[in-house]
Amino acid sequence: RTPRAIARMRALLPRPDAPQDALIAIARQIVRSEPARADAHRFLADVFGRKGDLARVAHHLKAYLYHEGRDLPSLRELAMTLERLQDGPGAAVAWRSVLREAPTDARAWRSLGGVCLAAGEVDQAREAAGQAVALAPSDPAARELARSVGERVLDGEIERLVLAIQADP
Repeated sequence: RTPRAIARMRALLPRPDAPQDALIAIARQIVRSEPARADAHRFLADVFGRKGDLARVAHHLKAYLYHEGRDLPSLRELAMTLERLQDGPGAAVAWRSVLREAPTDARAWRSLGGVCLAAGEVDQAREAAGQAVALAPSDPAARELARSVGERVLDGEIERLVLAIQADP
């Protein structure tokens, strides 16, 4: 009974006149009565995505993945959502999960590199950027990430030299 209800609600979702708040209430009722219902969590992630509520999208994607297991498109969506929420550590964990499932995904390597660089994890950013460029050498975004990582490494070396000179005049 419940799987058909979710399927019917999912069919209504694309309609512009879809009663989203009522659909959310029904799906939440299903989750309360059956917390392990992965499809209800996935449905709620989709509805909250349409509403632009990224925190709830992330919450329900995590619940969905917990109950459903590895679903690569949902893992990617979670990683991107966490990036948009500026949850760098969470996004890094999610991108690493994507890479365990798809180790040749240049975009995932590039995204992980960007997250690591933003967090100041230059060595991890360098490794990820290297993988991204190796997998997609003509990707301008991967090359730009590698350039940014190189600049950060160079800035760190210059700063260390300046400090060393200042410490020993």
